[in-house]
Amino acid sequence: MPHYRSDMSDDKSTSSRDSYEFFLSERNGIPFEQLAAFAQPLLELFDVDPHHWKLPKRIPAEAELLDSYSSALAAAEVFWSYFTLDIPLRKKFTPELRAYFVGDDPAPHEEADFSLLISCMEEQWLKVTGGRPVPAPLGSPIEFPVSRDEPEQLEVLALFGEPLLEDPECLSDPDKLEFAMERINAYWRLAHTEKPAFNDTLDEIVKAFSRSGMSDKEIRDEALLMVERYTLLFRDDEDGRNT
Repeated sequence: MPHYRSDMSDDKSTSSRDSYEFFLSERNGIPFEQLAAFAQPLLELFDVDPHHWKLPKRIPAEAELLDSYSSALAAAEVFWSYFTLDIPLRKKFTPELRAYFVGDDPAPHEEADFSLLISCMEEQWLKVTGGRPVPAPLGSPIEFPVSRDEPEQLEVLALFGEPLLEDPECLSDPDKLEFAMERINAYWRLAHTEKPAFNDTLDEIVKAFSRSGMSDKEIRDEALLMVERYTLLFRDDEDGRNT
């Protein structure tokens, strides 16, 4: 197997313990048991013994095992983001996914092993989700719908999120700005969610932000207002609906 990137956490300074607690708390909107099951092929890749493949609902004490678990969960979250895209968008962003794991210029054997890995993860994805639509994670480490090669999409996202960025405290408080951007990304995804999964996605957003100081009602009302804003801004822009 190739040597995949080991810095798969959102921030290199974040400890494995903090990373595991983040996934355990489901603050990214993904049920922990589902993400843990989805991560099994990655646990095998990281040489974790099969009898350790059932991830516990508590932070493991063994440092090496905790490091492997946290890396596998972080990698699984990236794949989760990828598989929530429709097929055409997956094809478009496969090079970005490949670069995230094996770099921009992988050797031929790394290309082959990555292709095998992505096939294994797709099979596991179908097992875990049953082929049903599921929401993308909140604050994903790779924002696939916004390409680095398409800066105009960042401008569109900024226009969409303008009401949340008008708070003067966002300019002086990095934490408030980060929280606003997390909500903007979540509401953008919600606006692109079809009816069968819309309510479930909305519930996941409310759950993910419920510890933020905002009430469930405030989050739900804000989310629905932002979906309405998306409709008003982009209802005639079919390309915008697929970015």
